[in-house]
Amino acid sequence: MLKRNLAIGMAIVLSAGSLFGCGSSESNGGNTSAADTPAVTENAADASGDMVLRFSWWGNQVRNEKTDKVLKMYSEDNPGISFQEEINEFSSYWDRLAAQSAGNDLPDIIQMDYRYIDQYVSNGLLLDLTPYVENGLLDLSNLADSTVDSGKIGGKLYGICNGLNAPMMIYNKTITDNAGIEIGDEITLDHYIEYSKLIYEKTGTPTNIAYGAGTKYLQYYMRDRGEKLYNNQGGLGGQESTFADFFRLYENAIKEGWHTDPAAFVEISTTSIEEDAIHSGKSWSTIVWSNQYAAAMNSKPEEYEYAVCTWPANNIKQADYTKPSQFFSVSSNSKNPEEAVKVINYLTNSKECNDVLLGERGVPASSVIAEAITPKLGQDEQLVIEFVTKVSENCSALDPADPVGSGEITNLIDS
Repeated sequence: MLKRNLAIGMAIVLSAGSLFGCGSSESNGGNTSAADTPAVTENAADASGDMVLRFSWWGNQVRNEKTDKVLKMYSEDNPGISFQEEINEFSSYWDRLAAQSAGNDLPDIIQMDYRYIDQYVSNGLLLDLTPYVENGLLDLSNLADSTVDSGKIGGKLYGICNGLNAPMMIYNKTITDNAGIEIGDEITLDHYIEYSKLIYEKTGTPTNIAYGAGTKYLQYYMRDRGEKLYNNQGGLGGQESTFADFFRLYENAIKEGWHTDPAAFVEISTTSIEEDAIHSGKSWSTIVWSNQYAAAMNSKPEEYEYAVCTWPANNIKQADYTKPSQFFSVSSNSKNPEEAVKVINYLTNSKECNDVLLGERGVPASSVIAEAITPKLGQDEQLVIEFVTKVSENCSALDPADPVGSGEITNLIDS
């Protein structure tokens, strides 16, 4: 399989120009849930006589429950407004959104990913929110300019950052302690490989380098080498040798046994933190996003102790970054755009709302909200804020949003 992937990687480099004319959905390791669980049927909502706002997101069970609760709170405070919740596992989410786009049937409020926002804007699917900021309906006064700018394409505002995020590796400290290995806040790629071999030798436990969600780590791997996955013209960046080395890392790790056997991923979702191989002891580490930490701890077996560090890189500052965990966007075909904007404003600025959410999607973008909820956070959430803060002090600028057609690249790499 890895030899096939290596061949595909080389084919990507040679045929990138023909691929970038196409759009596609993407499988990636964001916060996920294994189940597709639309919570409210449209017909039932219509029958109530309420204005129905369709709200779509991907998420784990923690996110689903918290978001459902705050939407019910919003409806109670705003009689006549109800929601149709459209919840999917990450990869299925984008498949469904693509189908809805083709049918001109996008939800009113869309949880949007940094990786996709440029593609949706290019296809005219998202609403410019600038006028709502100018007329005061959307208050972004407590968001840093850089945070607001992350949702802009061509000078127009299409996404409101709903949390700050950072790459995070969760590892099973029970297993590393048993192997006599101590891991600090940061880990080089060389040490990661060395430790993985030793842990496998001493405990029989392999690791998982974002298997099945390769572009998540590939971009980081390339940043570590001072390269970018995509160049400024929207084509592939980097050297052919970098792609070859990336696939060879997996090929050697699986051949030598210190990477989780690909067969283990047949029965679990590679994008669901609840199903991650770390919980079953089939991996001693997992590469995730910082806003997945709480859900990972919620799924942790009692006999294990988890700890965190950066993703493996030999030049941490060059490789690492912070990013919007997700955006909230409004579809250009929404029949109730002002009401949709009011909901986004509520999610961004309401202390009551964020007393429930408690930074589950990432460190709140509003400095006022972040300060207000910090004393109310549990140990896990406090750890995430501390972790993201440390990363922000030792990282480089985020790469531009992925260009149109990048989903095709991801599908090839992950196939």
